[in-house]
Amino acid sequence: MKTKVKKDIWNDPIVEEVRKAGEEMAREAGYNLHKLCERLRKSERRHPERYSSSQHLERAESVH
Repeated sequence: MKTKVKKDIWNDPIVEEVRKAGEEMAREAGYNLHKLCERLRKSERRHPERYSSSQHLERAESVH
């Protein structure tokens, strides 16, 4: 029974989707970490509403 549960965790559809997206991004950057990071930074600049910052975390912690 434990093996089945563990197997199901590793086949989580959300995890699979994230891995697929990560693989696609890496492939598009030619598996070059510098290019991948630059792409992510450009995305952050274009769509700041999609990303959180440590400032958001600090504000949330101070409220609680």
